[in-house]
Order: sequence, then structure tokens, then C-alpha cells
Amino acid sequence: MQVLALCGAKRWAFLSKDMNISRNPAERAALLAANIHAVFFSRREASGPEMAAALVPALKRLMRRLAQSTKPVHVVVRPNGTIDTLKF
Repeated sequence: MQVLALCGAKRWAFLSKDMNISRNPAERAALLAANIHAVFFSRREASGPEMAAALVPALKRLMRRLAQSTKPVHVVVRPNGTIDTLKF
């Protein structure tokens, strides 16, 4: 996945609604190789405003978690703003 390599090169976090990355070995390897933070939204059909509504209440906790981590963090943001850690 070229987008993951680009995010790694630019030191960007990766945001996605595609939770299948955890089940696709090639995509999972690309994410791990990119050495980046990744934030997934749990509802694939969520609109931009719905994703923003989920992210706003989670933002402080999410930013604190990302800032404190010495390794890439991979999380899922739920519609109610809760954050769950993904383990690959």
C-alpha cells in the first residue's frame, strides 16, 4: 500500500475506515513497516460528519496516547468516542 509508505515518509498518521487491514497480511505488514500511528473508524459507512463526531470527544485522549508512545499506536475510534487499541 503506497499510501502507508507515503505516510511513513512524511511522518503522518494514517486515518482509515478500512478495518480489514488487520486481516490482510500484506496490508498489515505495510502498516508495520511504515512505522506510523494509525487511527481506524469502526463504522465503514460513516460519513465525514459522523467520523468527526466520534473523533471530537476522543481527541484529547488520542493525542495524549500518541504523544506518550515511543512506538506506533494503532487504535479504533468508536462512534461514541471510545478508543480501543489494536494489536497486530
